[in-house]
Amino acid sequence: MKKLFKKLFPYLAIPFIVIGIELLLYKDYPNGVYTKFAKLLNSNIKYNICFYGDSKTYWNYNYNELSNQFDDLSFYNYALGGFSYDDLINFYGDNLCNCDLNIINLHELTQDKNRIKSKNGYLFSNLKSLSFLNPVETKKVIKELIQNHKNKETIINGFHNKINKSKTHPDENDFDDEIDLIKIEIKKKYKRFSEAIEDKNVIFVIHPDRNFRKNYLINRFGNDFLVSLHEKFFKEHSLINFRDIPLLSVDSLYYDSHHLNKFGAVKFSKIFSDSLRQNTIFNKIDFN
Repeated sequence: MKKLFKKLFPYLAIPFIVIGIELLLYKDYPNGVYTKFAKLLNSNIKYNICFYGDSKTYWNYNYNELSNQFDDLSFYNYALGGFSYDDLINFYGDNLCNCDLNIINLHELTQDKNRIKSKNGYLFSNLKSLSFLNPVETKKVIKELIQNHKNKETIINGFHNKINKSKTHPDENDFDDEIDLIKIEIKKKYKRFSEAIEDKNVIFVIHPDRNFRKNYLINRFGNDFLVSLHEKFFKEHSLINFRDIPLLSVDSLYYDSHHLNKFGAVKFSKIFSDSLRQNTIFNKIDFN
């Protein structure tokens, strides 16, 4: 049996070696499996201020600026691209909103669909996008890694920023036209999420958008859609709305149609920090 095991061991070890190499390759990939593993493993650590949500939260804050504004506090960004509120519950479980203060974005376009039901299945399914058995996908991901490096992307404590404006991402509004169905799904998820965070210190944020994107959302969902849902499901938590600040709608601040680039993230983080200092919940928390 021992001899057989010794003969089989090199073959049994191959999948683990491949996964290890792929995780290393993914280390600087902003929405890759390494990032997702890191965020899940860190979720039991209690930081002072944590950020949750989808890609708007994922890209729109700048870690260095937040650290400069609050040099005695610790930060971590747990947001992941495309995550709905159900995804946050399924992924982080009991560790959801585990920090002294938790910042979560309200957003119309990520709540109608779920990306995960099992966090383990979700994590390992991401390995398929970079596999030595899938050379087309491998080439695609490595090309993006090289482009990210050229963009001088910074990745610190789960915060991601890109310097340049995207040359490939189209400036368009690309989501399902079934607005009534989306609204129904959003309400269901908001209700479940409200129960999951009822005893947590949470501040909700509506992020800024470029003018064409903002106008489109308002035309489809209504001007007060997110505000009214906050009032219905999260009224015990604060809301800070940055959508109507003209300064934050300038095209040059955006990497693509609706995510801020590094310059925009720095500017937004300064304005966010000023708003946070004036917030009642923030001022009641003992961060020591």
